[in-house]
Amino acid sequence: LELAVSDTIKAVDGTQPIEDFFGRIYTIYSQSAKLQRELKNIAAELDVQLRKVDKILTTRWVASSSRAVESFWRNYPALYKHFHTLSQSNDKHKATYAGLVKRMETIEFVEDVAIMKDCLGQLSILSESLQKDRTTLLKASDYLQWTINALEKIKDSLETKYEFRNIYDSSVEFKGVELKSFQSRTGYKSFNRKQFLQGLIDNLQRRMIVSSEKILLNQIESLCPEKWSRGEKIPWLKGEQDVISLCERFNINATGIVTSYREFFNDPRNIPSLVEERLLKGLIQIVPVSSAEAERGFSQMNLVCTKSSSSMSVSHLSSLMFISINGPPVQFWEASLAVQQWLEHHKSAENNQTRKMKQTTEAELTPLQRFF
Repeated sequence: LELAVSDTIKAVDGTQPIEDFFGRIYTIYSQSAKLQRELKNIAAELDVQLRKVDKILTTRWVASSSRAVESFWRNYPALYKHFHTLSQSNDKHKATYAGLVKRMETIEFVEDVAIMKDCLGQLSILSESLQKDRTTLLKASDYLQWTINALEKIKDSLETKYEFRNIYDSSVEFKGVELKSFQSRTGYKSFNRKQFLQGLIDNLQRRMIVSSEKILLNQIESLCPEKWSRGEKIPWLKGEQDVISLCERFNINATGIVTSYREFFNDPRNIPSLVEERLLKGLIQIVPVSSAEAERGFSQMNLVCTKSSSSMSVSHLSSLMFISINGPPVQFWEASLAVQQWLEHHKSAENNQTRKMKQTTEAELTPLQRFF
């Protein structure tokens, strides 16, 4: 997702000034506690809930960029007043502050930031949805399509919602600040907004929907009654072939699966155990849909691979990581078989002092933990 945004930024000219603007604000306030206090006081005077403005449009997490733009949007009157005050002071950087003031007074700049805010907001929703443990492949496909639809609507409303000169009169005021047209403020060139949005849509489709995943998605849809073609009768050959292909792809025992699938197709309300255990619970609910699973794996690796465990072999560390990431909580694990093997090999623990841990309920189990 972040790379799709990065590809769009590289392909569209004119976004660099916005990146530089946010980077400059970030630098100004991150290096001066005095300026932070002054901005906080101004925000209190204007009754503005102050938020930290960070960098945007890099390969950072999309939600971080979204929060940065949202913070600027909320802090706009306080930032403008602060920079305007500094530009009229004896500060050695007053020319820099004057340039920021001119930028914030430009209609085109504010319009561009509004578009960025809405686009990054939609991408942030998508990013957070894909990182949920219970997001399935079909749900992820729906989330992605909804985001693309939202971006299409933003593109269609560029001339009505984001053209301030078409919405307001000749005198445009935004949050108490009078904005001026582009002709009166040279030095800022707006980016091609339609090209930016279309590039964002195209890169989302290119990076997140590859041909191999489309085939897998179409096969999984054969297990979802709401995706079935109306008027089909048993046997539905396409659905049966998709089910067999899924079994071959994920090395699932296909014995009796066709008969169970026909029963499922005949009455979707009564799901046969073979279909439920092998395909619905054993496949659809546990296929990872985003890099968040890998990130959680790296986090667990840092917890497992410590100085005290550095003498462990790679295979032992791999096993511990697999248990930490995918294993159910202790109260749901049938430990008798493992304990029996430990005792047979004379492996026992003399230290029975353990750290008290929170008990996990069955409702909190992830689909992968339920499968095991």
